[in-house]
Amino acid sequence: IKYPWPSIARSIYNDHDRFKSVYFSSFKNKYFTGDGCIRDEKGRYKITGRVDDILIVSGHNLGTAEIESAIDQHKNVCETAIVGFSHKVKGNGIYAYVICHEKPKDEAKLKTEINQIITKYLGPIAKADKIQFVSGLPKTRSGKIMRRILRKIAEGDTENLGDTSTLLDPNIVNEIKFLQFNDEKAMNAISADDWIKLQEEIDSFENSDQKYLVIKHINGNYSAGAQLGETVNALMDDVSKAALKMWNCKKPIISLVDGIAAGAGANMMLLSDFIIATPQTRFIEVFVRRGLVVDFGGSWVLPRIIGIQKAKELMMTSNEINGEELDRLGVLYKLTNAENMDTEFKNLIENLNKQSFISICMVKQQIKDGLDLTFEKSIGNETINQNSRFQHSDVAEGMSAFFEKRQPDYKNTLDE
Repeated sequence: IKYPWPSIARSIYNDHDRFKSVYFSSFKNKYFTGDGCIRDEKGRYKITGRVDDILIVSGHNLGTAEIESAIDQHKNVCETAIVGFSHKVKGNGIYAYVICHEKPKDEAKLKTEINQIITKYLGPIAKADKIQFVSGLPKTRSGKIMRRILRKIAEGDTENLGDTSTLLDPNIVNEIKFLQFNDEKAMNAISADDWIKLQEEIDSFENSDQKYLVIKHINGNYSAGAQLGETVNALMDDVSKAALKMWNCKKPIISLVDGIAAGAGANMMLLSDFIIATPQTRFIEVFVRRGLVVDFGGSWVLPRIIGIQKAKELMMTSNEINGEELDRLGVLYKLTNAENMDTEFKNLIENLNKQSFISICMVKQQIKDGLDLTFEKSIGNETINQNSRFQHSDVAEGMSAFFEKRQPDYKNTLDE
């Protein structure tokens, strides 16, 4: 920038030399903001982002602004944000958050087209490893994208987002609570402390405004169950308490599963309301192989899902089955490959968000109660619950939306 303006910074407090070196050394007699921009054929400027925002991918320095600019060339792309995430092979992977003008009919096709555009402008090294289509990006009220939050989401670290008070739309990141058991060497086996922490996290989730609890795979595995090298008697009390906390959770629980789901980890998956898994999932009721018996509610829940005889086979032989067999047995909400799991998860959340949230939670409780009731008592329970719904604002909104042929706008809370 050649000429000053009224709000230009005049110095850095107690360090004027630094002010000159940072802002005036790159281009002689010009102020350098550190931002890049492009100018179109009509002479209009568009800020693309910080020029020093670099990702090192397989030894190559890649500017996030250049990748975003390339993706924005697609006719259906409105806005893009690129962040890095840990990648075992490349050091950093490229994670793209993309807002579209119109919801894509074929997301897999659009992802392919986006990577083709990146390859055309920047080469194959800059292709996105993961592309997530989103309805909005976390921004400050001044319009700045909060990449710190996007990086944490890409890493699955949504428990440590830091200060989100300046977000333009906090709901983008606040309605989902993610949990992961991160012990790569032990295939995410769960320690004694982790079982206690799991109980605390479920309690925290229940008492929060968050709507969905998501237990997600990491390091290529879901969980190998309890760590067996610890004091088993003391451990079992907390394992059972954690299972009860999970079973009694009023709000939806979702499991995103890849790799090993064994022992208590397998049964933790079964206690989820929705399970999205890959064909490479390895489900093992491993207990008898270790001289143990089934825990974490597995002997109660598995026969009710797949039938007594098949459950006996899996629990009494420790036979391993994959994601495709789990899907055939009716265990899964969705079977998908790893690269499409985020898309399937997003679609599920979008679907659930179109429904009345309090109705979802009440139906979950009805199903749970019904397992212990006679048919007559279950009918009575349904009658009581349905009568209570007629007094709730969501019913009036649902009826109005039906007659007006529009999507309902529910409160999406548990408030009566």
